[in-house]
Amino acid sequence: MFIDLNTIGSEGLSFTRSVRLSGLEGPSRESIPDLEAQLDGTITPAPGGADLSAHLGATVPLTCSRCLETFPWDVRTEFAWKVLRRDP
Repeated sequence: MFIDLNTIGSEGLSFTRSVRLSGLEGPSRESIPDLEAQLDGTITPAPGGADLSAHLGATVPLTCSRCLETFPWDVRTEFAWKVLRRDP
């Protein structure tokens, strides 16, 4: 995902994106198939760059180690980053 910091107004920018996650491993190091995740966030101007805060969520299919049945596991996380401008 690319956001041009020069196009963000003083009020900031909200975004929603679908992102593909691949190469994941489960708790027993089992391979998890590629899946879609939802990324929602805001980016606001800040001195030297911008502040980004976002929420990432996905439903991961896991397998029970006792009965070997597959079950959905909802994964959610929030994060905040400071995005700095890079001098050309």
